[in-house]
Amino acid sequence: MKKSSITDIIKQFPKDIQELLKDQVWTKDQEGMTEASVYLSAHHVIKIMPNDQESLNELWNYEHLSYMSFLAPLYAKIISQQSITILIKRWKGHMLSDISARDQIAILTDVLKRLWSIPISDQMLDQTLNVRLRQAEDHVAHGCVDMTTWDMDIQKGRFSSPIDLLNYLKANQPKEDLVFSHGDLTFENIIFDHQKGVGLIDIGRMGFADRYQDLALAYRSLLYQRNQDESTRLLFDLLHLEVDENKLDYYLLLDELF
Repeated sequence: MKKSSITDIIKQFPKDIQELLKDQVWTKDQEGMTEASVYLSAHHVIKIMPNDQESLNELWNYEHLSYMSFLAPLYAKIISQQSITILIKRWKGHMLSDISARDQIAILTDVLKRLWSIPISDQMLDQTLNVRLRQAEDHVAHGCVDMTTWDMDIQKGRFSSPIDLLNYLKANQPKEDLVFSHGDLTFENIIFDHQKGVGLIDIGRMGFADRYQDLALAYRSLLYQRNQDESTRLLFDLLHLEVDENKLDYYLLLDELF
């Protein structure tokens, strides 16, 4: 993806958007592990993503699910053969990793309940295992999986290669309990403000999927933050759920291919 200055990018927006962004000061966000470049001003976010399926999904979700209060408004987009650029409102607040441990579980519980209370509709993207495993297969085939980033506490030396893990996931698909899902519900993707509430970002995997797609990644974030497995189980207690160890393991392993 060709790199451009933020000034050059802004010049590609319509004149009214350029006027809206006039005189704003931009900084490049250094957080995250994706290929996207993110620029922040006091009021807006410009996100430049590779033109791939996940980026197209993110644009779709901003365009079709804008009525959801936890999604930022989309102001403009630029689509080229190489990239997709979006301009959205900036959520004010803190990442979930920056707030107290007591509040983390309460907010996660509230976010999950709100997501799961939303009825599945035709506007939502299919993010079920049939779709996700095809994406994972594509990642493996194109050498996009870096085993050096794998979490050994999750992988536990069970798989010698990405294809080995992929074959295991294909052969052991659990029965799905479909809900509306963020798809990548880590602490970094939840912004909280005591007055304005919760905002969700990085929504390229949002759609309908098994509830453990979100539960597993939220659980992992809690475990990394608190380093106490027993205390993180409180999340399941507050959701009135028995822990399905097999599903928890499965969706944590699936994320290793993304």
